[in-house]
Amino acid sequence: MSKATASTIVLVTGAALIVYALLDARNGNATSEQTYKRIYSSFLATVGLGVFADFVPQLVGPFSILVLLAAWANHKGVLGGIIGGASTPAVSGAAAAHAGGTNPQGGPSRG
Repeated sequence: MSKATASTIVLVTGAALIVYALLDARNGNATSEQTYKRIYSSFLATVGLGVFADFVPQLVGPFSILVLLAAWANHKGVLGGIIGGASTPAVSGAAAAHAGGTNPQGGPSRG
């Protein structure tokens, strides 16, 4: 892959990331602060990938395509909770029992 091709793929990916951020904002799926952060990080990613495209275009071109596919999947919600993760942390039974004032064996806690 040539430098020009890799750079073109990087620019298309950066533009798509910004468009996805704007579409999410327009649909009400993101606040203005989230939209600003996504556009800013998209700009930084585009500049960084563009610099690397000058040195290793064989690697950056396919990586940019993967970034584009991940952004599309995140925008469409294809991956569901895999990217977003759970919003509440898991609590073990022992930790929940300790927080409630009893120990796991059923008696009162000492502490």
